[in-house]
Amino acid sequence: LGYESYTHFTSPIRRYPDLLAHRLLLGENTQPEAALAALGEHCSQRSRDARMSERWVWDKLKKRAMAREVSPEKVLCAHVVSQSRRGLRAVVAAWQCSLLLSAEELMDAGYRYDDDKECWKLEGSVLESGSLLQVRLARMEEDRAKTELHAQLA
Repeated sequence: LGYESYTHFTSPIRRYPDLLAHRLLLGENTQPEAALAALGEHCSQRSRDARMSERWVWDKLKKRAMAREVSPEKVLCAHVVSQSRRGLRAVVAAWQCSLLLSAEELMDAGYRYDDDKECWKLEGSVLESGSLLQVRLARMEEDRAKTELHAQLA
């Protein structure tokens, strides 16, 4: 190859960042360095946006499939991943889908939100990230921007 540095591209070059790197390696760059930095940031942001769009579509499809396939009577194991005064979010590992348990649902079960520790508590026990919950699928809400699965404690 004869170069001090090496990079590999699939053929043909399909992505603009690959084309920019290829031009730099061949010494065909006509852009000032500041413009290259801006182009690099732009390409990186577009790549992140594309990845998030793909993740959003897959998440929506998984949630739709889960709502269709899982009966409301089925007890699911879910792990807490985040919580706030509005409720908590848990992930069902078998589906890799997140569920929302509302604050009302938690309070009806006797939980209270601790503002100091920012977590839900029930008689000495604390729901922390990773805590295991038994839940049932309650309903799915869907609009153009978001698909949300709501759960209730089993």
